[in-house]
Amino acid sequence: MIKRLFYLPAFLFLIQHASVAQGDYHFGFQASPSFSWMTTDNQKINGNGSLLGLKLGVLVERRFSDNYAFTTGIGLQFNTGGKLLFDQPGNFWSNSAADATIPYTSKDTFQMGTELKYNLRYFEIPLGLRMRTQEFGFFRYYVEPAFYLGFRTDAKGTIRNSPRFDQEKISISNDVSVFNIAWGIGGGVEYTVANNTAIIAGLYYQQGFAGVQKDGNTIYTTAGAKPDASRATINAITIRLGVMF
Repeated sequence: MIKRLFYLPAFLFLIQHASVAQGDYHFGFQASPSFSWMTTDNQKINGNGSLLGLKLGVLVERRFSDNYAFTTGIGLQFNTGGKLLFDQPGNFWSNSAADATIPYTSKDTFQMGTELKYNLRYFEIPLGLRMRTQEFGFFRYYVEPAFYLGFRTDAKGTIRNSPRFDQEKISISNDVSVFNIAWGIGGGVEYTVANNTAIIAGLYYQQGFAGVQKDGNTIYTTAGAKPDASRATINAITIRLGVMF
């Protein structure tokens, strides 16, 4: 499944370069605050709060008409993730338990009510289509659906509500997938301040559809121990702030 999802942004990227022989390139940068949270498909594992993060990076537009442009770029997504509350006991982040900073083993049991906080950083490549209105004075309005391909560069975790094992900012890279794929949609406004220079501001929603965590967690039920087959994904709302040239 992950392999198929990986091909989708690559396919869109090839379409962009194959179908647009003549393009008008514009570059910019963003510094955008982002609020992220996590959800799962297991009713016993629930989101328990959001994180304030930041997106920094370069924006690229290839305009093929005055109102339409393919968009991409490169950037870093800092402090994304969220908190998960486990309403059943188990053993979590067992792939990282060999790390000397983690005070538990793969056989230790976390109590019901344990909270795991994911603080993640990704190198991100978006691929989107920006659709803009005509100019009204100095303003243009736009809508932009997009896909996002993320490569995990750092993963830290915090354990709470399980007193024997509570720990802050431990390395959990062994328990977080390297790739993250998401889709999203946003909209906003461009304000022209000079020839070929515009300030952009917008609101974007992003929803992950690739699981964040690797296999390895164990949960305990009345029927005994079993592997945790749940899928946790990251969602985010970003306030896009940037400049295009």
